[in-house]
Amino acid sequence: MQRVLTAALVILAAWCAAAEDGVHVFVSTQGNDAWSGRTAEPNADKTDGPVATLARARDLLRAAGPAARGVYVRAGAYALREPLALGREDSGAPDRVITWQAWPGETVRLTGGTVVTGFAPHSGEILKADVSALNVPAGKERQLFFNGERQTPARWPNKDAGDMPGGRWALVAASVDAEKSKSFHYAGDRPGQWKSLKDVEISIWPNYNWWQTIAPVAAIDAADKKVTLAGDLAYTIEPGRRYFFQNILEELDAPGEWYLDTAAGTLYFWPPAAVEGAEAVLPVADGIVRMEGAANIAWMGFTMEAVTGDVAVMKDCEGCMVARSV
Repeated sequence: MQRVLTAALVILAAWCAAAEDGVHVFVSTQGNDAWSGRTAEPNADKTDGPVATLARARDLLRAAGPAARGVYVRAGAYALREPLALGREDSGAPDRVITWQAWPGETVRLTGGTVVTGFAPHSGEILKADVSALNVPAGKERQLFFNGERQTPARWPNKDAGDMPGGRWALVAASVDAEKSKSFHYAGDRPGQWKSLKDVEISIWPNYNWWQTIAPVAAIDAADKKVTLAGDLAYTIEPGRRYFFQNILEELDAPGEWYLDTAAGTLYFWPPAAVEGAEAVLPVADGIVRMEGAANIAWMGFTMEAVTGDVAVMKDCEGCMVARSV
């Protein structure tokens, strides 16, 4: 812990000392990647000013060589389709830390998501939108954000207000001795009523309270009240263990629930509020920033959101930090 605090203090001291010297690149929602990036605002005739993307800012810093000092990002939302990669060539020095930061006093959102538009009525309160052109990564589409809040894939049992954290649960009725890691019996008859199992998943604590997983459902035998998963789990599925099913169009029956038909590229959503003036976002990027083999970089003051993986990663780095961020 002492080494971490010492490293942070060294980085901050170097940043303060170098803040007024060298080359800074500016990024703005009003910017243009054909511009120099050397000013925070476009000039009067809109022929030069800040750049528009973090990737272009990185490339300009690389070109600046030892004179590079950092990047200021102006207020607004910036969408990334892939993480910003920072490596050895983007490094600073112990006395010349490269700083990436939000403009003081401004809110900068770095989002790995793409905005969904064109919602149209489907049935009752449920809307639908064509998302086939958004190139949502296969297998990583189980998140939808509405006005910054993560929504709930259509599920059974429902996640109702006032329930314990995680919502309501169904409980495993009995194990299947011959295949205890992939099959179990359920109580009641609700799962057997679903007409299609396309993209249906189960969220389950199969054995111990410390291990939970989400797995695709391969089959449901309504006569035998038996669920079979697409593969074996790491633990056996024991009686009384809790679970719920999710991503089921027929269970889209509550505000905030949604379902994505991956084959058709159609998103179904019951918004918890009016969509006019709101923002619905599907994550597409694996993360926001990836530092590998880098040194002496400070990443500060950003709100980072809506990704399919880890928002910020450092690998084999030295003297780097992420701070003052959400």
